[in-house]
Order: sequence, then C-alpha cells, then structure tokens
Amino acid sequence: MKRYCTLSGFLVLFFLLHGTVLKGQVTGLFRQGIHVIPYPQEVETLGQPFIVPAKISIVTERNAPAEDRFTAEQLVRSLKEEFDIEGVVSNQASRGSITLSRKRVEKRLGPEGYELTSSPDGISVAANGSAGLFYGTQTLLQLIKKEGSSYSVPGLK
Repeated sequence: MKRYCTLSGFLVLFFLLHGTVLKGQVTGLFRQGIHVIPYPQEVETLGQPFIVPAKISIVTERNAPAEDRFTAEQLVRSLKEEFDIEGVVSNQASRGSITLSRKRVEKRLGPEGYELTSSPDGISVAANGSAGLFYGTQTLLQLIKKEGSSYSVPGLK
C-alpha cells in the first residue's frame, strides 16, 4: 500500500510538471532550457543576460524589516554555498547589484507574489511582502547558470 501511494504521488507530480509542455503552453524560459519550480505565471524575455560578478551587493531598503534582512542574508549564504559568489548586504544601490524592494509593486501580486527583473545592469526582486521577496530570491537562485568561467542570469522580467 505504501509503495502504491508513493508511485501514485510521483505520477501526479510528473504530470503536473510536464502538463504545461503537453498542452503546448511553452514559455520563453522553457524554450531557453530554464526550468524553475514553481513555474512563473508570466515571463517576458528581455535579451542580454546579467553576468554575475564574483562579488555582488545585495541591496535592501533603508530601515528594511527584519524579514527582508533575513532574506538578503540567506541569499548571501546561498550564493556562497552554491556558486562561490561573495555577497554583501548593503542599502546603497549601484549598477551590477541585486536589489530587494517593496516599492512600486503591483497590488495584484498579493503578499506572496514577486516581480523579478534581470538585465545587463543588475537584478531586481520586488514584492509586496516578505514572503514574496523570499520566493523571488529562491527563483533567482534557480536561474543562475554557469557560462564558461562565470555565472549569468538570463535577461527577463
């Protein structure tokens, strides 16, 4: 009985993950060979990727809540552990940084949604709430790909 439940659970997960392709709903990320979970509701590819420097600033808003600072510190740890990229938390925006923000975010995203934008100038994760910022950074980590001797994130929104 236990084996049956595990197998049926696997089959349900398999069809949920591959159902998008089977229905012909292929997005820009999928065409680029990029697979993230959960799959975004909307994706717009923008062209040129962001080349992740060996040392990068993670920018939070001044007086950011503790949850947002936690997300920034967690991103720093993950970048180091997974990609050997040195991150430092700052509240000074600069070209080539990753910005975490709760400003100018569409209400329709709700508290857990986010908007992630990547361009040659940097990366922005914007959300209405701390959960959205955290989820956005988790998606960002899935988007980082090795390009020769460096790492990059495709240009997208």
